[in-house]
Amino acid sequence: MKKQSRILCFLLAALLCSCGQAANDGPSETTADSGASDTTAAETEYLPDRDYEGADFNMLVRTEFLYEFGAEESGDVVDDAVYARNRAIEEKYNITLKLTDVAGSFSLRDTFLGVLSNDILSGSGEFDLVASAANYMLPVIPEGYFLDLCDTPFIDLSKPWWSKGYVDNMMIDNSLYLATGSASMNLLENMCVIFFNKQMIEDYDLDDPYTLVESGDWTFGRMMDAARTVNSDLNGNDKLDSEDRVGLFTYGNMTIAQQVSFGLPFSERDADGYPRITYMSERMADAFELIKGCLAADEICMYEGTGDTLKRVAEMQSAFQNNNILYMAQVLSSAGVMRSMSTDFGILPMPKLDDEQERYYTCVLENLTVLGIPSSVEDDELSGLVLESMAQIGHETVTPTYFGKALGAKYIRDEQSNEMLELIRDSAWFDFAYLNSVSLDNINHLFNNNLNGSLVSAFEGKREIYESKLETLLDGYRKLKE
Repeated sequence: MKKQSRILCFLLAALLCSCGQAANDGPSETTADSGASDTTAAETEYLPDRDYEGADFNMLVRTEFLYEFGAEESGDVVDDAVYARNRAIEEKYNITLKLTDVAGSFSLRDTFLGVLSNDILSGSGEFDLVASAANYMLPVIPEGYFLDLCDTPFIDLSKPWWSKGYVDNMMIDNSLYLATGSASMNLLENMCVIFFNKQMIEDYDLDDPYTLVESGDWTFGRMMDAARTVNSDLNGNDKLDSEDRVGLFTYGNMTIAQQVSFGLPFSERDADGYPRITYMSERMADAFELIKGCLAADEICMYEGTGDTLKRVAEMQSAFQNNNILYMAQVLSSAGVMRSMSTDFGILPMPKLDDEQERYYTCVLENLTVLGIPSSVEDDELSGLVLESMAQIGHETVTPTYFGKALGAKYIRDEQSNEMLELIRDSAWFDFAYLNSVSLDNINHLFNNNLNGSLVSAFEGKREIYESKLETLLDGYRKLKE
């Protein structure tokens, strides 16, 4: 599954540029990228050639996502492209790229951060670049682990190979310590979408979901109208589960993603430019009661499964391929895993809350890969050159090659899904509090953890905690500027 997942994330990377929202004005509209680079020759050659006389360049990465940064020539288009990118960087700067991979799932975050911390606290300068999960890398920024990319030589965060939405929303006091973009394809892998079974749409004579999306009428209510039509207790146990015919198949993390898709912010920038908790609103309460009511009526199959999240996701992917599930909420990388499915499926953005919502929003799960330069680094110019080159080459050669030559043929069953992917990319939404949930008492799980109770009461019970922890986090950022 790892190989299939990595293939999709490179193929989809052409959809990367400028996803997200502006810092103060809510989610921004962006222009879709067909995958062909419009960067001029002068722009692509703006980085200088340097001769570092064969020096080693050491990068710390997660073992689980080693495929993003290291590969040998194998005949596999993904491996060969990564290999070619790395060799081009080595040749341009006369260096040798060396990767150190350490287990870095969330449950093993202390292992990964321990390796990074030892390097920084000892001042050894062992690592020139680090890439790992946003959800546990962002909390250590105030500890001074990373250089400010805004002050790092050769890094230009205005370039299209950096995610504008992330840059705009994660920057504090005109500083950014971790970034994501075309250097890492995990960003797209973690976008949350709806998969649908085309045969079931036809069999039940349901409205074409592509048409609903294109007309702006793809709402949670219309999705649930279709879901209720197909729900059927096939195994006779008087509850909706993965062995039944299911209209909407989801799980906890996707409930969070659905909340985000409703355009409900966790935080917004205040007049001083700092994010403030703005979680609770009338629309948030309405959305919560809507989801809660559907679950209470047993109209949604909330899959719990066994084991960790990765196992749960794999079990859901397998269940969807049995042709008894109409809609499944999952991460985009599932498309690659399900490519052998005989029945055609399509891909949609997650639905709006209602007709009042003006546009679609796409949640990117908070374990997306971010990259930074350790503060113990010995040569920040070399780190800046390599990081910028990695993102630039990913945008200009890797992404258009994979998008143009392999995506449609291997993974996407129709041109309309291709168009949906562009919409999904353009609708990506980043929120400072959401991505920093680990530092904010897991505010991201407030919604799904209280579906048997009251969201308003749960939030009010934790409001002061959230606000206090956010202020502590921001104080840590301010001290970095002293």
